[in-house]
Amino acid sequence: MRPPEINLNQALQDIKWSCVDFLKADIEGAEFELFANNDEWLAKVRRIAMEIHAEYGDVDRFVSRLKAKGFEVILTDLKKLPYPFFRKAWVMYMP
Repeated sequence: MRPPEINLNQALQDIKWSCVDFLKADIEGAEFELFANNDEWLAKVRRIAMEIHAEYGDVDRFVSRLKAKGFEVILTDLKKLPYPFFRKAWVMYMP
């Protein structure tokens, strides 16, 4: 069973937020869908932290889209740390 989808553009309008200082996204492979279409909400977000599951999409294209929106993208590879359940963690922020 798939959980209901949330349109972030509409959600931010409904709660009347003009800015999001920090967005933490832990959506287990749906990262590419979140950023694929209708990403007007990104203009309201200053910083994003998320894990990316590379097997679900094109990471280079994903990074390029975020950079085109003005984000600096920093990749932290956690494979070398003693936490085997982590693959990669990304931190994106707009200075």
